[in-house]
Amino acid sequence: MNISKHAAERIQQRAINIQAIEILMQFGDEIQGGSKARIICVDSKSTRNEIKSAWKESNGSFDLRSVLSTYIVLSEDNCVITVAHKKIRFQKSRCTH
Repeated sequence: MNISKHAAERIQQRAINIQAIEILMQFGDEIQGGSKARIICVDSKSTRNEIKSAWKESNGSFDLRSVLSTYIVLSEDNCVITVAHKKIRFQKSRCTH
């Protein structure tokens, strides 16, 4: 996984776990962002349930709350541009999973 310098700084500043980013990359919903960027987050009930099931199967080996409340922005070449805590739901009409 490629992480930009900016994203690495934001991960540290916002205390976001790398494992949360990996889980979002695996299970997350994809939303088209601006300038060919993509947003990966938990924006659907089915994705939320998939992640909760993975958490149970892993015996709670990752911070579930962190995964559910984080989003990542990827560039066209799948480099993590930035990460943040999600405060609102994204528009459902733009979500593809």
